[in-house]
Amino acid sequence: MFTPHKGGRCFRLVPLAYVSPWRLLVQRPIRLDRTTYCQRQLCNKVGVVLRLAGNASSCGFSALNLASPRGEAFQTSFDSGMSAFGAKRTLLLLSQIRCAYVMRVEVLEARWRWRAMTTFYTSRFCPRLFRDFRGLCMRDLLFATAAFVALAPSAFADTAIHAGRLIDGTGAPPRTQVTILVHDDRIVSVMPGFSAPQGADVIDLSSATVLPGLIDTHVHLSKQFDGGDPVRELVTETDVGQAFKMPAYARATLEAGFTTVRDVGSDTDLIVAEKRAIADGTIAGPRMWVAGSPLSPTGGHGDSHSGLDPRLRQPQWDESLVDGADSAIRIVRDHRRRGVDLIKIMPSGGVLSVNDDPNLQLMSDAEIKAVVDTAHALGMKVAAHIHGRGAIEHALMMGVDSVEHGSYAGPESHVLFKKNGSYLVPTLLIAQRVYEVAKAHPEQLPPSSAPKALAIAPHLQQNLAAAYKAGVKVAFGTDQTLVPHGENAKEFALMVAAGMTPNDAILAATRNAADLIGAQADIGEVAPGHFADIVAVSGDPLADVRQLEHVGFVMKGGVVYRRDGHDTGMGGAKSSGAH
Repeated sequence: MFTPHKGGRCFRLVPLAYVSPWRLLVQRPIRLDRTTYCQRQLCNKVGVVLRLAGNASSCGFSALNLASPRGEAFQTSFDSGMSAFGAKRTLLLLSQIRCAYVMRVEVLEARWRWRAMTTFYTSRFCPRLFRDFRGLCMRDLLFATAAFVALAPSAFADTAIHAGRLIDGTGAPPRTQVTILVHDDRIVSVMPGFSAPQGADVIDLSSATVLPGLIDTHVHLSKQFDGGDPVRELVTETDVGQAFKMPAYARATLEAGFTTVRDVGSDTDLIVAEKRAIADGTIAGPRMWVAGSPLSPTGGHGDSHSGLDPRLRQPQWDESLVDGADSAIRIVRDHRRRGVDLIKIMPSGGVLSVNDDPNLQLMSDAEIKAVVDTAHALGMKVAAHIHGRGAIEHALMMGVDSVEHGSYAGPESHVLFKKNGSYLVPTLLIAQRVYEVAKAHPEQLPPSSAPKALAIAPHLQQNLAAAYKAGVKVAFGTDQTLVPHGENAKEFALMVAAGMTPNDAILAATRNAADLIGAQADIGEVAPGHFADIVAVSGDPLADVRQLEHVGFVMKGGVVYRRDGHDTGMGGAKSSGAH
């Protein structure tokens, strides 16, 4: 049944199966065009059952207004999630309505913008029996007819965004003069023209270009290079010190227009804690899918012991080292138990690690396959850091879902990418930055890293150009660490310089990135049912993709974090202290 929420004015829905013991009888409605006639219905308890025919799975009901002749008013509001209670029909149980003779029910529906106004009549009512459900009996049948009539846009929408130009993330041509209706944290409709439902807040972006919230599929929100000595920082900085910096990194990323990220390499417990803190509103930041500590072979890219005094060690340095298929299976399961969403592996050597070779495959095929099979069995995807061609092709044959960097991929690699449906995440921004540092300040990089950076970085842009021409799927990713968090959008210009169109670069950070993450039903598009993750820029990014480096408006889940180019101060828990 509906149960009162705080204040007694909001109610919770339950499926019909929960109320069947009350022996509620509702005869089938007759659907004629957009008019629904509800026939007689019988109820042995105070309340009314109303069945509505329609495509509730795609549009849902977002508000319900109730009024009685005594002047009592009740309003229900709930998420745009009525699809959980039926695909083609929705059953609403209205209880706690203390009225005797007449009750008016207004159902405000999301996509069609119709209102059902239904009057119910009962012959008599006994207050004493109301207090005693066991003796309650309505003497007469409840009779109702419902006529759906067209109205202006539904009044349930909390926010109406007037978008002068909309790039919706689907690949469709941009639309002009569009209204996006938002209820709570979801988009409920996208309509042509500018309209303002009664009582809704209006956000005027009529002179801006509106896009879905951007997605970066390769970040490290626990770290940022600030020009110091990385080896010294490795052995002197604690997780506690990192934890104090991480909220600033997360906020900078969100305000840059990146409402979702995939963190593919941070201390497992630390990054899971940050993801949860953002999800529950303790701190502001993007939606996060996290991998925790990457799985690395001993001595490979990801082994923090490499190049250090063997007597120096931290417990977390060993937790993700893989030596054999059995240890790989155990670590994947342990990561899942601790709250990660995906797995990151290091099949090849890297640039910013000591004494390994990026061209070589350092994980065995058996280890890679054990990780992939175990992760997929647990519903997780696998991202693979790889530079060398041999390791790329072996990992693709083993079933990895994305290749990060992919510096030396070749035509044979591209065939495997397309055959498996795997994504390339090119990370051009860090390649450019590490190349600049290696030339100007090699002492700021780990030992042996500068020569590797100078050799490999130029290949990443060439590899993206070849992969894009070959039809490989590309997802946006920056590898934010050497570049300050919040500058993620600089990747777009590098992707376009490599040969991608601005539209395809934007799709890489919206539709494609959402598909890689596995959340395309929730993020990556401005469409009904998706999270209200919306950004805007003043110019046209299809003409100048660098416009995306200057996001002036950011909404995540219906909450505005940036407006007119300024931080709104929204997000984060309020003080719990005495002051």
